[in-house]
Amino acid sequence: MHTDDFDGFVVTINGTTHYVDGTVPDKTLNTVSDYNSLLRDMINIPTIHEHYYSNLSREHWAQLCAAMDVIRDSQRAIDKYQEIDQIDYIHGDALYIYGLLNAFYLQQDAATTIFKIILKKKELNYFDDYPEINKIRRIRDDVCHATDRNIIKGKIIAQIFISPSTVTKNGFLLSKIHHVRWKSESCHNSCRYR
Repeated sequence: MHTDDFDGFVVTINGTTHYVDGTVPDKTLNTVSDYNSLLRDMINIPTIHEHYYSNLSREHWAQLCAAMDVIRDSQRAIDKYQEIDQIDYIHGDALYIYGLLNAFYLQQDAATTIFKIILKKKELNYFDDYPEINKIRRIRDDVCHATDRNIIKGKIIAQIFISPSTVTKNGFLLSKIHHVRWKSESCHNSCRYR
């Protein structure tokens, strides 16, 4: 999408439709940063800013601003990860993997917050529509909570770990050993970007 496809946009404020003309900067929307930047620009248009600032609770306004900041900051971390040439898991570079997974997780939570505040919806079920997002969350939870994620009623049912020799910048093998059936499962997780 390219924002010069329209001359302005329509906003409904307090039941009145307002046409905002020529206030959105010309931007090509290809990345999360592009969309977040456009959202921030739109929120800062005086009419829209006044609407949200006046109609949201102080807490929701702060939450909306913080969510846009989190998306920006986590995208910077993702961009930095892409600049890395290679990962040496044995020498402590696993932190890059944990950081990348947490950056995705933070972005998802921040996007959910923005969606709920702007559209005033209590629930967001985009995990059903975008199963890859839910997969990233599950992998992140497995990797980042490996020591306590699979305990039921005080009994360990599985151990989860990243197989060190499989770690590259582009992915890793996540191994899960199930103690109930003594079965092992592995899945290769790609860190490639589309």
